[in-house]
Amino acid sequence: MGTKDKCMVALGGRPLIAVAIERLKPQVAALVISANGHPHRFDRFTLPVVPDGATGHLGPLAGILAGMRWTEEHVPGSDRIVTVATDTPFFPMDLVTRLQAAAPTNRVAVARSNNRLHRVFGVFPVQYARRLDRFIRASKSLRVGDWLAEVDPVMVDFDDRPDLDPFFNINYPGDLAAAERILASEDQNG
Repeated sequence: MGTKDKCMVALGGRPLIAVAIERLKPQVAALVISANGHPHRFDRFTLPVVPDGATGHLGPLAGILAGMRWTEEHVPGSDRIVTVATDTPFFPMDLVTRLQAAAPTNRVAVARSNNRLHRVFGVFPVQYARRLDRFIRASKSLRVGDWLAEVDPVMVDFDDRPDLDPFFNINYPGDLAAAERILASEDQNG
């Protein structure tokens, strides 16, 4: 999508982040935005903005760690966090329920569809914060998949709809056009 702030790209006249918030909010007790850069660009969403807290942009793992730490501080007693990507506007409305049901509170659970793992769509135990911090500091890789290989996640299949991969994501202008067509079709079919 070039140099655009992808989470602010419009789908159906609304920023992708607004679509993600609408889908995730009924599924969780608390919601935060994990983002680097100027936090005021998210003011209209009236949610806390949690930066990675690390030097440089370390990617999704740093965001997951920041979410775990925020939860430890602001939602005491909560044992897990869930993460989603804003460029995936059709993720399941029962994502959290299914991920949590598939794994005990001390295990990571990650979504899968069409035999493909969706690494940032997962439930992560808050107790893994120190373990993840050590991995980030010591590892030569900051790939989510490399960390997941260490924690042996439960994989949860979301292949309910053969007509639509719920983890279809928008990376290119053509993907955005396809998402607009999917959205129009969903609106027509109720």
